[in-house]
Amino acid sequence: MAKNQKQFTQLQELLQSATLRKQIRAARDQKTAIKRVVAAGAKQGFTLPEVWLQQAFDDVKLVRKPVRLSERELLALAGRNVADASSENKLCHTDSCGGNHGGCC
Repeated sequence: MAKNQKQFTQLQELLQSATLRKQIRAARDQKTAIKRVVAAGAKQGFTLPEVWLQQAFDDVKLVRKPVRLSERELLALAGRNVADASSENKLCHTDSCGGNHGGCC
């Protein structure tokens, strides 16, 4: 398994934890959030470099530019299906569907 794929798989596993997602959202800044992920990973025997995590979080923020990662972004990173979550706006709304989710979600 390629190194990045292994790290991504480990990150997905970590983000299944509602407790860790809450800790990430409560972090005062992204650097603190990343340190929390690194620490949680170390407890599981994972090695997640801070630089790699920074890039992964930045990639998510490019799609939607929140001040902090929302529960939906964290679940998306975790590889979970968020399209059916509550009545919030769906992540699939892009310029390509014009905001009309009939058939795109």
